Amino acid sequence: MNYSYILIASLGLGLIASHLQAEDEIVPAEEILGERLFLETRFAQSYMNNPAQADPVLDKTATLQGMRPGPFKGTNMSCRACHMVDEHKDTAMAGMRTYADFARRSPVPAREDRQATAVRNSQSLVGINRQKDTVFHHDGEFPTLQDLVRATFTGRNMGWLAGEEKQAEQHIAAVIRGDDGKGALAREFGGSYTNALGGRVGDSVLPAQYRLDVSEASDTEILDAVAELVTVYISALDFSRDEQGHYNGSAYDAFLAKNQLPRRPQQGESDKAYAQRLHKAMQSLAAVAYVGGKDGKLALHEQAFRFAGQELAGMRIFFGKGNCVSCHTPPTFSDYNFHNTGVSQTAYDALHGQGAFMQLAIPGTVDPDQHYRDIAAKDRPGYTDLGIWNILGNPATSLMHQNVLRKRLCASACEPNMAMAKSIAAFKTPLLRDLGHNAPYMHDGSKDTLEDVLAHYVQVAHLARAGKLRNSSADIEAVSLTASDIKPLAAFLRALNEDYE
Repeated sequence: MNYSYILIASLGLGLIASHLQAEDEIVPAEEILGERLFLETRFAQSYMNNPAQADPVLDKTATLQGMRPGPFKGTNMSCRACHMVDEHKDTAMAGMRTYADFARRSPVPAREDRQATAVRNSQSLVGINRQKDTVFHHDGEFPTLQDLVRATFTGRNMGWLAGEEKQAEQHIAAVIRGDDGKGALAREFGGSYTNALGGRVGDSVLPAQYRLDVSEASDTEILDAVAELVTVYISALDFSRDEQGHYNGSAYDAFLAKNQLPRRPQQGESDKAYAQRLHKAMQSLAAVAYVGGKDGKLALHEQAFRFAGQELAGMRIFFGKGNCVSCHTPPTFSDYNFHNTGVSQTAYDALHGQGAFMQLAIPGTVDPDQHYRDIAAKDRPGYTDLGIWNILGNPATSLMHQNVLRKRLCASACEPNMAMAKSIAAFKTPLLRDLGHNAPYMHDGSKDTLEDVLAHYVQVAHLARAGKLRNSSADIEAVSLTASDIKPLAAFLRALNEDYE
């Protein structure tokens, strides 16, 4: 669902987002309440510590071009602080977001651990829950989106340290129980939490499955209800589609429709099979109808609504010799799986010398005292981020979840040692739609532009074929790109941009 938003000024809350009904569609009560909880600032540890004092980390927004005035200044941390939409729409060198921020790594509230940012880049949330069998986060830590939401509310991003999860749960439950319905969010989103969870969200009725009597519920039950409702809200976020369910917001989508190319998988058809069918149909086009200004326009991107010769050349590379489609399968342009794209290795080698990552001693199991889920630094040899390796080899990860991750890494059952080897520095494939609203790129935010990303793949594919990429794969070795391919490929990727609001 592609929602529209407005920005409203609220006393003590700065700028917050408010739902607008998408044309004639009625927004379900559970999504309205989920959005309110997504915006809630009182769940943060800093609010519990001192309700009268705002979190200074929100005074500014970190961007690649420097600090900008923060739209959440005077408040405390919320989900929206790291997953923005239109808060910086009119800010120079910033702009719209698809539920992401502008930093390489999102700032986190100051605590005794002196951690200033998250370890990884903030993920865009649009479309992330379109596959029922997916797992969540860059490293697949969470078996469900609800697990991810719950851990976020009780984790470091909201200011809580490891071991404070129960304290966070108690605090969140106290906020829910104590809400008097007089705050800005309550006025905008339908009254007190007691009334909303009891079934009445403003003029809407909350379905019975989401209702909770907060006076009788335990702290855990309240947190679970909060996480479930936020999950419902996030799950509704999607790029523009028509009544038949076809994506229709980008010039690429218009190109498929104009040339009568298949626009989505048929019933029972896998995304990979659909990609092969689309590629074959594209190659068989007798005459090509290009897309231009008469077919649409982009108001939120500084580019024309176009799919012409350059974009088509990039599409042919993407589906062909570039082998991009092996991981970025349409129509969402993700296989929702895990791959080593060499980001951790090239970042580590840039600090410690060529080949250093290949020589790094990596054990067979995860020790919490090891630093393999961390930010690499010149003065800290051994510190790096090994992605899904951290989850697969962690004794705290359930056997059921480990089995799910092994199947993803091996495509079928495989021995634990083999799965661990395949997990080194592997991260989840992101979606590619509307990338223009999601820079910087990669799990560490290390690439500023699409051209930077593509140049990285030219380099890494060369390393892989030379046997110099640790935990290489056939997919990355099959990437056959040259510097001359970067411009058309970037043009194709920009043709996936749309005016998401």
